[in-house]
Amino acid sequence: MMSMASPTDGPDPVTLRDAETARRIARAAAKGGPADRQPTPEQLLAAFEEPEATPEALRRVENALRFAGVEVAPPLGEATPGVRVTLEVRPLDPVPRGRAVRRGLVGLGALALLVAGVTLAAGVPGGDDERADVLPDVPVTGPTGPSGATGATGPTGATGTTAGSRSATTPTTTTSAAQRAAARKRAAERERAAERRRREAARRAAARRRVTVRLTPAEPTFLCVDDGAGRQLFNGTLTSRRTFTGRRIRLNVGLASTRVTINGERYRLSGSPDGVDITRTRRTPLPLGQRPCS
Repeated sequence: MMSMASPTDGPDPVTLRDAETARRIARAAAKGGPADRQPTPEQLLAAFEEPEATPEALRRVENALRFAGVEVAPPLGEATPGVRVTLEVRPLDPVPRGRAVRRGLVGLGALALLVAGVTLAAGVPGGDDERADVLPDVPVTGPTGPSGATGATGPTGATGTTAGSRSATTPTTTTSAAQRAAARKRAAERERAAERRRREAARRAAARRRVTVRLTPAEPTFLCVDDGAGRQLFNGTLTSRRTFTGRRIRLNVGLASTRVTINGERYRLSGSPDGVDITRTRRTPLPLGQRPCS
């Protein structure tokens, strides 16, 4: 496992080459995606062509990044090898004058000439799209095994390393799956509510089509009742009040003294015996031979 020693405090001179490298990393972190803002310590060291994480190398990288307005969290000296750190880009303070400038940049008068040479030496194309080669792909072995597999365009490109892609896409994938599950749950709830409404509407419609017939005998009398579809509901002597409910009720009543109500309204029998075919909307007298049990 790589040892990350903490760099000593205090600013060191920053070369033009390091300043240019740090500037490109800062630009990529400000404009790029999660993989650009969260490189591994090994990638930062490789960007500055440092093969090992020595205290001097760590101090060089952090001083250059700090000069470009980039803070590393956690500091490189506290970072775990193979585990991504976060680059926090802050606006640069106004350029100080005098001694600090001379200490910060070696050879300030040659800046314009050396920048082009540094860019060519680093093999980085000009223009705004400088992220592809800012942080090289560095296979490392972290605490949980090999990581940092190279992607199509490097860790700071469109796809980044395999670990970088997982870091960048897993939250979105998880969120999308949760949103789809929530949408399915809402759709199922709407379907259940619609089914309840359909059943309730059907029940009310059926109730509106049903008729309730109550018979109260003045004295025991013969009674036969069916539902008009061949199912017999009663056949015998009526001695006490009986109630029948359905879409169709057919009666054959022995005595006209029997009190009959249909949905609470009195219906008077015309003779003894008498028969009637009853629905929600009509009352049809039944002649002999068509009455139940006849």
